[in-house]
This record gives sequence, structure tokens and C-alpha cells, in this order.
Amino acid sequence: MIGFFGRHFLVSLSLLAVLTGCAFDPICPCEKNTPNPCREEDDDLFPTQVLMRSYEGSALGGLIPLKARLTPARALYALLENGNKNDAATWVVGDDKEYSGYFEVFPPTQKGTLICRKFTQEMTIKTHDYGDRFFKGQGESCKNPPNTWRVVKEVQP
Repeated sequence: MIGFFGRHFLVSLSLLAVLTGCAFDPICPCEKNTPNPCREEDDDLFPTQVLMRSYEGSALGGLIPLKARLTPARALYALLENGNKNDAATWVVGDDKEYSGYFEVFPPTQKGTLICRKFTQEMTIKTHDYGDRFFKGQGESCKNPPNTWRVVKEVQP
């Protein structure tokens, strides 16, 4: 009887060791400042060009460098495309959160043949000389042919 329980204990202990090892030695480790090796560029739901084009009309987006715009563009596009009635998302760029922000989208409306959604955007830009700068804007984005979103207006209150 001890042999039976001992065998099961050893099998269980071996399985636990293997699973613990997998947790500490993942197949695709993610490291700081490197892209996730498990995720291919093709895995992105929306192509980079579509994302960038959808955000180019943003007045607040123009305040951040081009290389930092992909992250907020991705957050806004995902909300516009798949967000619920009053959905929101945050985004951060940089190790020290040099650029960060928040989007909220509102229910879609029909304007002629276009589907449009209003949104609010808040953004923080960290500067070395002037401290944190906060910006807030309200805008509207419409889905144009070929079914891609574009910011049609954005204003700072």
C-alpha cells in the first residue's frame, strides 16, 4: 500500500516540478524593450497603416512624436471598432510613462452612409523642464470606405 501511494506521490511531484519549471522558463520570454517573440506582426488585429491613418486627425495625437503614436492609435481604433456603448481604455508609452492617456468612446450614430462615434481623450506628456502636461480633447471619428476609422474633428475644451 505504501508503494502505491509512494508511486503516485512521485508522479505528482514530478509533474509539479515540470509545471513549475515551465512557469519560470517560458517558451517565449518577454523582456523589457524587446517585442514579444511569440507575437508575429501578422497577429495584430488591425494593420499598422490603418491604425496610424485613423489617428492622424487627432489634435492631441499631433503633440506626441510619430514613433509614440502607434500605442494610442491602437487603443482608440480597438474602442471605435469593438467598444461597447460607453467603453474606455488607457495606454502608456515609455519606461517612465513619458506619454500616457485615456480614451472613452460613446455609442455609434449614423450620419448619412457613415457610422460615427464621439470620443474623449486625455493625455499626459512628461517633460524634463516643465513637469507633466495634461491635455484633454473631445472628438468624433467616422468609419469611411473601405471601412476604416478617421478622426473627423477634435477640439480642446
